[in-house]
Amino acid sequence: MAEGGGEKTEKPTEKKLREARNKGQVVRSDEIVTGLEMAAILAFFLAQGHDFMQSNIELIDLTIRVSSLDWRNASQIIHEAFIDLFLKYIGGLGLLLIFVIVIGNVLQTGPMWATEAVQPKFDKLNVVNNLKQLFSMKSVFELAKNILKVFVLSLVFYYILAKYANSFQYLPICDEQCGLKVMMTLILWLWGCFVGCYLVFGAIDYAYQRHSTMEELKMTKQETKQEAKDTEGNPEIKQKRRETAREVASGSLASNVKKSSAVVRNPNHIAVCLFYDAQDSPIPKVLEKAKDHMALHIVSIAEKNQIPVVENVPLARTLYAEVDSGDFIPEELFEPVAELLRFVMELDYDEDELEDEDDEDEDEQDGEDSDEDVIEGEFEEKKELEDPDNDEDLPDDVTE
Repeated sequence: MAEGGGEKTEKPTEKKLREARNKGQVVRSDEIVTGLEMAAILAFFLAQGHDFMQSNIELIDLTIRVSSLDWRNASQIIHEAFIDLFLKYIGGLGLLLIFVIVIGNVLQTGPMWATEAVQPKFDKLNVVNNLKQLFSMKSVFELAKNILKVFVLSLVFYYILAKYANSFQYLPICDEQCGLKVMMTLILWLWGCFVGCYLVFGAIDYAYQRHSTMEELKMTKQETKQEAKDTEGNPEIKQKRRETAREVASGSLASNVKKSSAVVRNPNHIAVCLFYDAQDSPIPKVLEKAKDHMALHIVSIAEKNQIPVVENVPLARTLYAEVDSGDFIPEELFEPVAELLRFVMELDYDEDELEDEDDEDEDEQDGEDSDEDVIEGEFEEKKELEDPDNDEDLPDDVTE
């Protein structure tokens, strides 16, 4: 049980993993690196082994030839030949091993520089802590792993030696080329099995190291909640960030604002995007709505794209409260929305036609619909479908 926070059952967060990484606490297996080193050595001698052996033979011949010279000159010649041999083969092998070690670690942990891991810590000199680590589960696993490695490698080596045992009896009657070939074959088999076993051990060890590291880094529910608060801050700010990121990432917000016929605002806290088209949407609908910082964002996009922005506090509040994004406006909002759309769309009207239409409606002599406003006619179509006998005139404040 963790102190004051309950049992550690939660997976480590990204922040927890980053902090552990800075401390050098990452998933890593030494067995994989060792296996890669052995494989690199095997590959090097398969590629350069013959030349390396020939260079050694030449060095021995050179030593015999210069033995009759003055010891100063002879030692200088032998020294130069040895340095050339060392730099060409041993130096090349050393550089290859350094490269393999770096690659082996980077493949497991990625590029990293654990600054805290290289700092001196006096806790490592604590005898009690060292004793705890000595008898920890990790130490028991390492011991069992080493015993298993010795046992498996012993069985593999015994099998190979037993397989080639009959060839050893012919070595006394075999020349140096034959004997060298037998020994090189035996060494290659032993080394190849050694590499294969280490790579298998490395895969098993990596799986255990990952499990062990994740268990050590687990957190309590309280730690997870506290870290979320520290990372994200105020829940309202977190919600705003989520909304902004979602809208901006999808591109739907900007697209809907650009498509709008008008934007109704209140002046800094609410913004509602209205869309009207006589063919596609005879009844206006709300494309987007937002408040506070998102409302300002909508207004900014509308102004940049020359979308009409109208300040109407009551209408903006009503639309925001009663209509969801993507829904058509309700019947009770037909008149105020129609008046707003006529204003922003700057529709032209013939006063004589309007007067004639009013006279015709008052005398009830003509049943034709008014030509005063395309938008209002579309709105009233819904009313007529619901109540065909309703022939009431439109209010004066809407038609003017």
